Amino acid sequence: MFIEKVLEKFVVHWKQQLNLRGILLTGSYAVGLQNENSDVDIRLILKYSVEKSFKGLETIDEYCFSYMGRSKAETMQKFNHQFFSNVKMEARIYAVGKIVHDPFGDIAEILKVAHVYSDTPLIKKEVSNEDLKLYMYSLSQKYQFIEKTTPEDAFYDYNYILYLKSTLAYYAEKLNIEMNYGNDTKLFRFLIDEKYLSAYKYPEFQDKTFRNLWISALIKKDKNSLNILHNFLEENLCNFNKSTIRIEWKK
Repeated sequence: MFIEKVLEKFVVHWKQQLNLRGILLTGSYAVGLQNENSDVDIRLILKYSVEKSFKGLETIDEYCFSYMGRSKAETMQKFNHQFFSNVKMEARIYAVGKIVHDPFGDIAEILKVAHVYSDTPLIKKEVSNEDLKLYMYSLSQKYQFIEKTTPEDAFYDYNYILYLKSTLAYYAEKLNIEMNYGNDTKLFRFLIDEKYLSAYKYPEFQDKTFRNLWISALIKKDKNSLNILHNFLEENLCNFNKSTIRIEWKK
């Protein structure tokens, strides 16, 4: 394959760098989901003494390489930090990666740890009733603003999308669902791309009723769809009475 020849050019260049310990192919090319617009995603493992991580882009023969460099220690810390933040994204990325250069065995060790994190269930986190009230209060404020505006308003679409983004974050937190909110370009994959979920061993979104209402509101961008979604949240996120609500929190 031509991509293998291009990848070899990338590897030859980085093998000459003194701080390099290994190279891992990740992303769509590692799991066979690439298309004509896909970047070639790479993780570079660096010497322990390298304190700074880095990201970069490089084009070789019209293929865009998106790479990230970290030491083995920093990579392990990333797995741990994400896991206790209810995310296993980096561990999942490594667990399905393909080793292309590993003379010291660092990547093989990292992959063993990545599989442990990837296969270990996340710690169940309960969201307090007061937090759910705060979430619903925030959504209600956004919802009322949208209700008072029209699609012709310059900020209608902006606030509509902000509302949808908040609903997804709050409801996923209540369900203890692992999602990567830092990358909105991957959001559709977490919601409807079965091949992506299977490749990275993500579970499907638990509440398909919410998911379908949310996607319908996103597609239609009308107040009726938003009203249906908001009523669902008032019943299922928090039993919220707009006329009499009091929320308390600790200092």
